[in-house]
Amino acid sequence: MYYSYSPVGEREQIVKNLVLAVFALIHIAGILGLFLFKRWGRYAYSAGLLLAYIMYSVTGLIIYSGPSILLYQLSILCSGAVIALSFGSSVAECFKNEA
Repeated sequence: MYYSYSPVGEREQIVKNLVLAVFALIHIAGILGLFLFKRWGRYAYSAGLLLAYIMYSVTGLIIYSGPSILLYQLSILCSGAVIALSFGSSVAECFKNEA
């Protein structure tokens, strides 16, 4: 559970939501690319995460509960593990064999 407050107008909120939707689509495309072992999937997944983390700085004040911040931190660790495996392990060879 969290509470979010952002002192912006309606137009700015719509633009922010559209940008977040585009970033989410990039991230989802990256996840699909990773599952299919496509080379572009690694980069799309990494870019989607990076863009999402950048957007956190403009979302305003967010107050998290203890369990939700625990799950958030675990998801960050898992995302980092996925990126590390896709770029720096023997799994990376599967992405280089794209026809």
